[in-house]
Amino acid sequence: PASRSLHGDQGPLPVKRAVKRRVFPQDDPEVCLAFLSCCNRTDLLLKTMTAAVLHMERDEPSVAYEIAWVDNGSHKQGTALVAAAVEVERVVLNAQNAGLAEGLNELLWGAGGCRARHALILEEDWMYMDVQVATQTSERLHSVRRALAVAKAGLKSFDRRPVRGVFLRPETYDSFLRPPFTGPWLRTAPTLEAPAGVEYRVYCGDVTGGSGYLWGSFTNGAGLYDRQALKEAVGVMYGVPGDGFHEAYTEANYAYRAALSGCHALLRMEPHCDKAKQCNAAFYHVGGGRGTRPNRRADVRDADESWIFYGTPNYEMVKAAVRAQKPEGAGTDTPRSPPQTLSGAGGDFQEEGGDERSRFMESIKARNKAAFRAEGAKRDEFRAQARAIRSVMASKTTPPSRIPELKAMAEKLETRAESSHPLPGFWDSMGNPLVHDSPPPPRGSCPDSDDKAQAQGPQTQGSRPQAQGPQAQGPHGGARLGGGEAETESSWEAARNRAEGEAWARAAVAHERSGRRAFSGGGYQDQHFQVAHAMKRWDRMHPRPSAS
Repeated sequence: PASRSLHGDQGPLPVKRAVKRRVFPQDDPEVCLAFLSCCNRTDLLLKTMTAAVLHMERDEPSVAYEIAWVDNGSHKQGTALVAAAVEVERVVLNAQNAGLAEGLNELLWGAGGCRARHALILEEDWMYMDVQVATQTSERLHSVRRALAVAKAGLKSFDRRPVRGVFLRPETYDSFLRPPFTGPWLRTAPTLEAPAGVEYRVYCGDVTGGSGYLWGSFTNGAGLYDRQALKEAVGVMYGVPGDGFHEAYTEANYAYRAALSGCHALLRMEPHCDKAKQCNAAFYHVGGGRGTRPNRRADVRDADESWIFYGTPNYEMVKAAVRAQKPEGAGTDTPRSPPQTLSGAGGDFQEEGGDERSRFMESIKARNKAAFRAEGAKRDEFRAQARAIRSVMASKTTPPSRIPELKAMAEKLETRAESSHPLPGFWDSMGNPLVHDSPPPPRGSCPDSDDKAQAQGPQTQGSRPQAQGPQAQGPHGGARLGGGEAETESSWEAARNRAEGEAWARAAVAHERSGRRAFSGGGYQDQHFQVAHAMKRWDRMHPRPSAS
């Protein structure tokens, strides 16, 4: 895809630098902070990129780092704002969403990507866990330096697979991987980079599937790798435009291929934390839904799980098993030659999912925008409260004994207002926006228009709304208005929020049971579609009350 200018339509934008780097450009970097963004989420990218730079400048000044950034088809205005605010060595702006494979291949091995030997992959929705969300132990403060030490240590697993990567994110594989695929906690030998050594634990994928789930030692969110070793052992990602590979399985396929010949390490970030949870992470997932799968190609056939095994010795066996389970006459063809031989072959492209997918992505975009707007108003409220407190501090009538307490309150409010981290109440734990973009219709003169229903937030997994009346539960699990309650605008919104919360809970449970949770690239987006379809059904059965 064609690249385009960094500037907006009206030329370079006069934007203040979010943070000044000590050394820019960095000519001899040890690590590359590799950012992949898409889908017009540059507002979120600016927050996560700024947080990463602040961490490196403040906490790890001894680590020489560069920044490489590839964007898939975001608007010029948004990319121009990011480029003006953050000092970035190399930028590639694809005119269209070319997909995960095209973006990461360029970022890790392309002419416009990283130069450092090691790369820390950070998509636009992975943020450093600073003091606002995590205890700042010495291990977390120096997580990148420690990850580099482990990556360079030449570690081996129980079956002699080399350790090629370090995960700096929470994961779920402790729930299904067992020894020997999960190793004991060990410590590296002392080095100049880590004089006391680094405490780590090795995780290896059970590529036979015997652990119940297929899982691989690669993540495109908060994972550090030796770029060249990864390319030599695993190769590039399949799924670039025109190669014939089904792009929905790009991440899963690469993770499985990586697991065949390598493992990864987890670092201990907090004392007494033994699992791959947030207490042993340095980055966590934020932000709303998106899709990096751009196209359905004319040379791609059916979608099935055998794509995960493509390019490996197990592919033909799995494909035969899938073909045997297909109804007679159903298509199962896939490209007959390896994807890399089809690169540049072109193909007939159209948007995957058609109009429905476009509407879904536009809805997510609008809801994220509304969430950022509402969150911004809350931050302004915090700033106003801090100013009010400081004015009280300056008053002659304020007792000196109260000044320290008031100062601490003002500083806390200011820190929350300026933090890059999302404020609670605007996104759920999976990063989905809780704010709707559509404003309520104007109130009419209906007799019951002033009736109020107590609004409740979306329900989390395992919880249920306390609905009343014999018909309070809808046919799809969502809450219904009932029990004699007048169907006002506020009660409709409350019921819709409860239904959406339950839809997310059902989607999360289904995803957990599907066996695909280790490969988030396709399964995570599937949850968004499940919720979108559930809410479409709910909206049909419960039309928004109209003004009367």
